[in-house]
Amino acid sequence: MLYSILAALFGIASVGNSKQLVEKPLKAQVTSLPGQPPVSFQQYAGYINIDQSSNKSIFYYFQESDTTVQNAPVFLWTNGGPGCSGLLGGFIEQGAFRIQANGSLILNPGRWNQRVHMLFIEQPAGVGFSFSDNKNDYNTGDSQAVADMYSFILGWFAAFPNYKKNDFYISSESYGGHYMPQLAKYIVQHNDGSINFQGFLVGNPYTDPVENAKGMYDTFFGHSLVSLPAWKQYYSVCKDGEDYNDTDCQNQMAVLEGQVGSVYLYGLDWPVCNEGQSLYGFKQQQWFIEKVLKPMGRGHGFPGTLKSHHRVLSEQELGDLFEPCATDYLTTYLNRQDVQTALHAVVGTEWTMCSNDVVWNASDFNTYMEPIYQFLIDGNYNLHITVYSGDDDSVCGTLGTQSWLWNLGYTKANDWTSWTQNEPVNGPQVAGYHIQFSHNNKIAISFVTIHSAGHQVPWYNAERAYLLLEGYLGGRW
Repeated sequence: MLYSILAALFGIASVGNSKQLVEKPLKAQVTSLPGQPPVSFQQYAGYINIDQSSNKSIFYYFQESDTTVQNAPVFLWTNGGPGCSGLLGGFIEQGAFRIQANGSLILNPGRWNQRVHMLFIEQPAGVGFSFSDNKNDYNTGDSQAVADMYSFILGWFAAFPNYKKNDFYISSESYGGHYMPQLAKYIVQHNDGSINFQGFLVGNPYTDPVENAKGMYDTFFGHSLVSLPAWKQYYSVCKDGEDYNDTDCQNQMAVLEGQVGSVYLYGLDWPVCNEGQSLYGFKQQQWFIEKVLKPMGRGHGFPGTLKSHHRVLSEQELGDLFEPCATDYLTTYLNRQDVQTALHAVVGTEWTMCSNDVVWNASDFNTYMEPIYQFLIDGNYNLHITVYSGDDDSVCGTLGTQSWLWNLGYTKANDWTSWTQNEPVNGPQVAGYHIQFSHNNKIAISFVTIHSAGHQVPWYNAERAYLLLEGYLGGRW
């Protein structure tokens, strides 16, 4: 009965085991999510069909801004992976809600929809609730993902035409370091004026294999997780720019990884979930090692079975919002029939945080993104580009990000400067550092660090992530 109602409302029809969207979906208002508090903003969710022939359909969850300004910017958010759900942003990071252990939702005081309209998407097809009837679509890579996101954007604006005049930004993290510059390039090359594209914001970005490796292993050393001789030997056999598939280099990376052991790569000083079956932090880490590092010829030195050796931080140290088991709670929540019905997802979908069905073109991991940044900057497209980085991450470590940014070759526009957060109890505290680079006497790209935050910055420190957004919108960086 529920499925037939959804089929009539959203153009979903069932043919055997197939899920078919026979036409563009209507705007799908979410009247209320199970367990959510009262809110003053509207929510919508559903599918945008981007390929009628294979019925490829991308799921979105849209949180309107609770500001009274109708022309607030629209921010698209996709998580990285590649192959992880954008709903992590919606329910764990900068979205309006934070999931709790009992399945309830609390309002996130650092939610970005205080200032902007947030459009969370699950891409590519095969991630989360997104799907295709042709499973060959799950064999994909950078180029296809970028083209599909562009098709999604056009389809979404067709379904929500009242937002077409709003400033439009794209944002992501992690493998978003590939998604964002490539999608920005695709937009400026194909946009006929129907998208009011302004720029992108990307956190802890994976940019190229050499700088990513340097960022990881230098962060290990900087945190005294590996020995000085092992780190020096790494630099003696893994030269800058050298092919990281070199056997001696791979062997030495495995030595460093073995010394690190089962540390939590995404937030070196933060705890992981020790409840239930999944032990999220290390389950995701194992996924990352198998799906990302090993196809790049790395990650063979990490333990086969990862366990937590972390101290347990006090509630005061953690703050009120960070919840290491949040993705476990979210997985349970999004697999509930009442939640899938409320979100207008296909009921019965087995939702997972990161897809095991999507197979990525391994060569894309080794593609350098710096030339695309230079294309966007040198082409004078006047895009507002900001890279941010949680400094407690080693997966896409801040040291590696600094290295490739300085090596882009643009002029330093101002000095490396700290920025502060005024904490209620302790007063002003250093929240991170920032710098800008210029080209042709214009700001070309900005870099911001967020102190004491891991890989998914808003999850670890929602308030500083909101200050990051405010600084971005206000032109501070």
